[in-house]
Amino acid sequence: MAEFCLDCLNRLEGTCYTKWDVSLSWSKDICEGCSQLRRTVICLRKRTIRRQYLGLYDDNHRKSRK
Repeated sequence: MAEFCLDCLNRLEGTCYTKWDVSLSWSKDICEGCSQLRRTVICLRKRTIRRQYLGLYDDNHRKSRK
């Protein structure tokens, strides 16, 4: 399974997730995106997934891909 830090995940997915939207690892791992020792994203929180499904996130939460 790929392990990415929050910054790399946001850059790859084109999102603006915060630390409150995801579950981060307790220990630091090597990020596969930037190769730095950082806390990595384990999964999205249930409320984040629910909001995406219901369309409660506005356009500011997803970056424009220009």
